[in-house]
Amino acid sequence: MPEAAADTAPDVQVVRPIAFPVLGSVNYGNDWGNCRDGCARRHQGTDMIGVRMQPLLAAVDGTVTRIRYENVGTAGTVISITGADGWYYNYFHVNNDTPGTDDGLNPAEYRFAPGIVLGARVTAGQTIGWMGDSGNAEG
Repeated sequence: MPEAAADTAPDVQVVRPIAFPVLGSVNYGNDWGNCRDGCARRHQGTDMIGVRMQPLLAAVDGTVTRIRYENVGTAGTVISITGADGWYYNYFHVNNDTPGTDDGLNPAEYRFAPGIVLGARVTAGQTIGWMGDSGNAEG
């Protein structure tokens, strides 16, 4: 996220209107900053737990500024959308399985929606990919 302006007090909270990033019901809570890997690192996200292949939706009008097709690292398969204001929205643990399996084969048609490539323009609420358990979210 962009750094706060020098004249912004640290306790000021900015609220940005966004489209909910998942189509359908999910469970989530405020787990930002929770210990991970024996507190070797802190969680820097909000996990949304739903079912595999639930559509992921663009939170804002913007551009695809990062896309990782491979299932690597803690985040796995990834999409990032950046809005005109410079704020970015990361989608980690994108699907890496053939539907109905946990095979990790990462078939292209089950990761991202058609046309979702680096530099693509998206609109808020547009399907960009599918929920999964890639990276360290297996299971």
